[in-house]
Amino acid sequence: MASKKIELPFKYTMLGTQWGRFKGEKGKNTYEIDLMAVNEQKKQILFAECKWQGKINASEITNELSTKAHM
Repeated sequence: MASKKIELPFKYTMLGTQWGRFKGEKGKNTYEIDLMAVNEQKKQILFAECKWQGKINASEITNELSTKAHM
């Protein structure tokens, strides 16, 4: 598969991963967001997950990412 260049929807001031803990949830107490881009001045943020499998459930991944983003 050929890779293609994809530009972010805004210019970022910080780029990296995010690790943290779910508050009050036992058994599932940590999370990771694969990529996070932030523009602090404009208060913009982008969360992204990287998946390498062929069969994925995009809706499920989107819901999980939304939960992580609200932590």
